[in-house]
Amino acid sequence: MFSVTNSQHNVSSPFCKVLATGFYDGPTEGFLAHSTRDELFLFHLLDWDDGQDVRVFGVAVVPGIFLDSAVTVLSKSKPPTWPIWVVPAPLDESAEQFVQQARKIARPVAVAVTRNLLQTFELWQEVDEDFVFSSQDWMKTLGLKRSTST
Repeated sequence: MFSVTNSQHNVSSPFCKVLATGFYDGPTEGFLAHSTRDELFLFHLLDWDDGQDVRVFGVAVVPGIFLDSAVTVLSKSKPPTWPIWVVPAPLDESAEQFVQQARKIARPVAVAVTRNLLQTFELWQEVDEDFVFSSQDWMKTLGLKRSTST
């Protein structure tokens, strides 16, 4: 198990925009813009159920990087579309460097379970800043059902 500082169920998403740098039947990684704070967050898919509907994400704050900066670097090939912008792949060199730098400085804040990053989180489980999003069966670890069949 992992160190949990706070756990909330069925809470509204605090995010208003998704900048997806990875996509497979929905965003799998990228950035999240907070609805009320200037901070930018990084997210990446950790696990999903058999139907790929319920998704488990690692969420980390990226100190010192803001939405405008991300848009400037990532929109060189195509302007953003909101609220969910899927950045065209492959990323150019400067965009890839930007993403790698964000990953280096990101500080984990939560493991989130949701069907939609901009709607309701079925689970928002805060983690310590030194937490590492390891490979594991997150559905099982969080006590969630993997199978979508009855």
